[in-house]
Amino acid sequence: MNIVMLGHSNAGKTTYIAMMYALMRKGYGGFKVRAEDGALDRELRAAADAVRQGSYPPPSSRREQHVFRLSHGRRTVAGFTWTDYRGGALSSRTDDEETARVLAELTGADGIVVFVDAHHLAHDDRGGREVRRLTVLLQRAMEGRTSRIPVVLAYTKADLLTSTDAWARATAPLDLLQQSLDGASMVRAATVALSCGPQPAGVQVPVLWCLAQHLSIRVEDLEHELAVSRRLAEEAKNKAGLWNSLVSTLDGVESEYRKWQRHEQAAKEEAAQLAPLKRPAKRLLAALDKAREQTAPPVPAGR
Repeated sequence: MNIVMLGHSNAGKTTYIAMMYALMRKGYGGFKVRAEDGALDRELRAAADAVRQGSYPPPSSRREQHVFRLSHGRRTVAGFTWTDYRGGALSSRTDDEETARVLAELTGADGIVVFVDAHHLAHDDRGGREVRRLTVLLQRAMEGRTSRIPVVLAYTKADLLTSTDAWARATAPLDLLQQSLDGASMVRAATVALSCGPQPAGVQVPVLWCLAQHLSIRVEDLEHELAVSRRLAEEAKNKAGLWNSLVSTLDGVESEYRKWQRHEQAAKEEAAQLAPLKRPAKRLLAALDKAREQTAPPVPAGR
């Protein structure tokens, strides 16, 4: 699974990765995230320790990819890549080649987390103009999509907003994007208010939402494939017989008996893939529900 993280350079993406990793390395709801690379593990833990002391990492100036694995107990549930696009990729000065690269990554992603600076949006008129390009890129990536995808809209620095008026100003520029995500049939959307400082809040939601929905979608697809294989196997079984096998051999086509065996084998393979995913997907969604409720941004009156 490839999760793409997108946001301007002041949105706190680098800080988020460190604080998310520190929490998920210890575990949440029985699930843990661990870096495949030992050097990355040490780097992210050190960055999280620094944040707890009030020292924040500088914004990233380059595209970065981190490889993690999600585990439950002693068993690995899924591996995933976390891709962070540099903030400059969203600049109006970015050339067409860079835009095409970002758009291609978003279009092919298995999950997307959009980071916006809530404090900046609430107190600086430039914030609204900055997120317009982000909105256009994301909407273009969603157009014509044929596979379902989890998308998280994450408002960072939420602890700095202390009034509903401030939240109304922060969320207003993204109302159109929020509505399009909520209404898109191929999108499973979540919105979360994040605090990534010494007292983090909500940092588990973006990563777990993407992973939980990805697993859930995979389970649903496998259940559908399994049902189709079993139905086709049953139909072929009912038609199979000596005469059908003889005629099929003479005509050079696959006999109903062969079809029956092929669909039976497909059903067995699909059931084997489904078994280890079904329970973790259900547990992951359950662990996430409460956290989502507690960290959802306030909804301004009249919306």
